[in-house]
Amino acid sequence: MRSGEDYKAYLVSLVYVVDNIDSFKQSRIREVARKYFSWESFVEDFGSALRKLG
Repeated sequence: MRSGEDYKAYLVSLVYVVDNIDSFKQSRIREVARKYFSWESFVEDFGSALRKLG
């Protein structure tokens, strides 16, 4: 995760899932998972770290 704000957004989304488990949409979990745990997200974060070093 990139910052405390990203962590907070993830936790808010997780709480949403738990609170609304009966009406949960599978597309929402895919969206959250892709944003925080995808290969593309990793590559973007890694590239950003490299740019900051260079």
